[in-house]
Amino acid sequence: MRVSRGSGGANGGDNPTTGLTVAPTDGTQRPFTKAILDQVMQTGYQNGANFRHVSVSPYVKSVFVTFMSDANVAPFRYAVSQGGERNTIVATADYYEGPFGTVMIHPNRVQAGSAKLARNAFFLDTDMLSFLWLRNIQEDKAVAKTGDADKGVIIGEGTLKVHNEKGLGVAADLFGLSAAS
Repeated sequence: MRVSRGSGGANGGDNPTTGLTVAPTDGTQRPFTKAILDQVMQTGYQNGANFRHVSVSPYVKSVFVTFMSDANVAPFRYAVSQGGERNTIVATADYYEGPFGTVMIHPNRVQAGSAKLARNAFFLDTDMLSFLWLRNIQEDKAVAKTGDADKGVIIGEGTLKVHNEKGLGVAADLFGLSAAS
């Protein structure tokens, strides 16, 4: 996994002494910047990953949108009219094309539900990942009937299969909920 952490942060993982998996240690929180985005993408690229997606909290997505104000980013503002009647202000960006590829930045409302998750931006190379069915989807119609209603249940189990951990990256210890947390 390609990692960028704040000061004092440490990666978790296997502890050979205890045989246990250790959680990562949080570092000093910092703002999400284009430099951090480029650093994780470069580290991933140098190790064989081509990150295509970055999952972030809604706050971090709003910070990403400000990257278009950076002097090192080509301007792309333009007027959009709908049928000549109204104009639309375009103040968003979904893709970042940098020196190490193009990524789509996805706001993830689930990450905003936890300060622990919100402080991370997760980078994914989907060529090194796949979905693995543990139990294929099937319909179970043997559910108690109520009145005229036909009931049924759809059951299935699956997981993310990581073919190569180099396809994962994280920019950790970010301000994920606000400019101060």
